[in-house]
Amino acid sequence: MCPRGGRDAADAPPSRSPDLPTSSDRATSAVMISDDQGGTWRERPVPGSTGCVHMNVHQLPDTTLLALFRSRWADAVYRSHSTDGGETWSEPVRIELPNNNSSVQYVPLADGRLALVYNHSSRADATARRASLYDEIDDEGRGRQGSDGTLHIAYTYHRQAIKYVRVAPDWAAGV
Repeated sequence: MCPRGGRDAADAPPSRSPDLPTSSDRATSAVMISDDQGGTWRERPVPGSTGCVHMNVHQLPDTTLLALFRSRWADAVYRSHSTDGGETWSEPVRIELPNNNSSVQYVPLADGRLALVYNHSSRADATARRASLYDEIDDEGRGRQGSDGTLHIAYTYHRQAIKYVRVAPDWAAGV
């Protein structure tokens, strides 16, 4: 992702605070930034992100960077934003979408809407920890929108198969 001319930004692998027990629910998030086309990188931590991991970041039309996170607590999707090209981030806040510790992937559409792929369940209502759809949009976690607006989505199905779906651009019109 390139939030500004000459700048690259990518989510960093989850890290663990050295003063907390080693546990996946203690993982934190950060963004790696390069101003020299990937020659060097520096880490920009997301404050208060313990348990919010595998962030999916995209630039919105107003240049704000929006990050959505899966939750190690299997409760909800969380969001954070940056208005300075990824240098600083807001603390993640819970939004009204459930999450069962499954991947959360979104892509901005040409018309300004956001297409989101996630598993609409949480620890509170799931009969299995990760039921059915739980992984990522294709292309290493980035959605792909065709030139005609079609969304191309790939996901794991019951951890046994990869499924692919094409969604017409007007499928969610008016939603």
